Formats: sequence, C-alpha cells, structure tokens
Amino acid sequence: MISRVSSLALLLSFACGSVSAQGTNPLLLPSVAKNLRHIDQCLQSGNLDEARAYVSMTLFERSVRYSLVEDEDGVGNEAVKRWESILGGTVVFEETPRNCADLVMRFEPAVDAIGHDVFGMAHCRRQVTRWSSGTYTYSQTGFLEVATHAPNGTLLNRETKLQAAMHELGHYLGLDDTPVVGELMGPVDMERPVVWPSWNELSALSDLRAQASLMASQARL
Repeated sequence: MISRVSSLALLLSFACGSVSAQGTNPLLLPSVAKNLRHIDQCLQSGNLDEARAYVSMTLFERSVRYSLVEDEDGVGNEAVKRWESILGGTVVFEETPRNCADLVMRFEPAVDAIGHDVFGMAHCRRQVTRWSSGTYTYSQTGFLEVATHAPNGTLLNRETKLQAAMHELGHYLGLDDTPVVGELMGPVDMERPVVWPSWNELSALSDLRAQASLMASQARL
C-alpha cells in the first residue's frame, strides 16, 4: 500500500557468488524473504523439485501476463514498461485479456484501505502446489488498485498516478513499503512524485535475484 536509476543488470554484475538466504534485504516483503528461507530448507533436505518451483516463482521465469482496467491515459502501460526496462529484461510482461491475466491493475476514483482512502493497494498471492504425481507448479497473481483521485477528492496528475502504479507493481515484484518520503515505495508527496526506484530499492531486488539465482544453480546440481 502507498499512503534515476541504473538498470538492475548493473547491480547484478556486482552480486557475490556466496549469497545465502540468511542475509535477506529488509526492503523485501516478509513473504518473499520467507520463500527464500524455504528454498534454503528445501535444498538442505534434498527436495530439489520443490526448491526449483520456488526459485522459478521468485525469478519470474514465466512471462507475467497482465491486464489494465480503466487505464485511460496509459499510466499503467508506462509503469509496466518502466519496470521492464529497469529490470533489464529479466522480467517480461505480456498484455493479455483480463480472463487470462496473472496480474490485473485497475484504476478507480478512490481506493479504500480499512475505512481510509489511499493512493493504491496491492493484493498479491504467491503459491507453490504439489500435485499427486509429485510434480510442483507455481502461481503468482496480483490485483493492483490505483487511485485516480487524492483522498481529498482532487484529481491526481499523471506523475502522481505513475508513482502509485509503479509503487504497487513494486509490491508485486517483491518490495515492501518504506517510511522514507522520496523513495518509490515510500509515502506519496503530491508536489514531488517519485517515478523511479531508488538505488537502495534496486539493490533489494538485485539481492533477491542474486540469492534466487545462486539457489537455482544449487537446485540443478
């Protein structure tokens, strides 16, 4: 929820080969950090198939099929394309009809969070399923709500809506909220909207991908 940066590829080039799940970046969602620890446990217990499924989910190895609702001025598509560029193509987004989408972003006049209007809200679910055949599959779905009006009813300008859309997509990608005004995952300052992730936020995603990639190599041994 939400109350110029180099590509992630640059950060990944500095990733250390000895990364483990023990030093999870605090800017990541707790659920994402928990999944990293679970992968580590699977590797230690020898459950490589389950580890591979969690790794694939964490790295978004499948394209993200997304759909936009009421995106009248193209803010949603711009937010998606910005994240795709920032991530250096490591996560691929494909627009699709809503009934086929993993990720839906809806723009609406007001977004309610337990009785309070906010700029946006993310409802995300990450799940790995073990089937009777012994195989594992994963799903990673999200419903993102983005407000077109401020809590006081004022129509938001494009840059502020873009921050809200980028922020909620950040949650889908694994970032948590931060109290720091001036960062993408921080509170909105309507006079100075932020439309790029900070170096710290990119570092968190870099750490996530570095850890998951190392675990992927261990799971394939």
